[in-house]
Amino acid sequence: MNLLPVKALLVASLAMVAAGLCIGGCKKQEKAKPASPHPQSAAGVMLAMIQQGNKLTDAAARNDFDYVHDYSDYFQQLAEAFSRALNDNQKQQVSDLLAEIKTVTDQLDHTAGRKQAEATQASMGRLMTVLKELEKRFQKMLQDDPGLSRRAENVHDRADV
Repeated sequence: MNLLPVKALLVASLAMVAAGLCIGGCKKQEKAKPASPHPQSAAGVMLAMIQQGNKLTDAAARNDFDYVHDYSDYFQQLAEAFSRALNDNQKQQVSDLLAEIKTVTDQLDHTAGRKQAEATQASMGRLMTVLKELEKRFQKMLQDDPGLSRRAENVHDRADV
């Protein structure tokens, strides 16, 4: 009796079973979508902007142009989120600074993308100056309206109901 075809069939069957187990067992489980890392309140977004500004400053000091290039857009999105958390009167008080942030982050993205160290450093310095002024005005807004730090969270809580 010739056992070679039986062995080949047995080996092929075992290989198919092993492949089936690997394919079926290697599927990634879907992870639950994480909560936003930054609260939707203006104070929470301001804190995130300060933290991201510090990270961008550190990256620019190391001439990590890829990080600065990639995350300057994120900083701009944080500024837009900050604006959405304010009422119309408050937006008006900081509109010049938010417009400046948009301009400077565009410049930062451009200079870091071209790996221009001096221009990136200059844009980064300007961004941090504008951010400090924005923070100063925001602190004054908080003194005038202490509920500002919680208002956006309350709106989102009601919308979920």
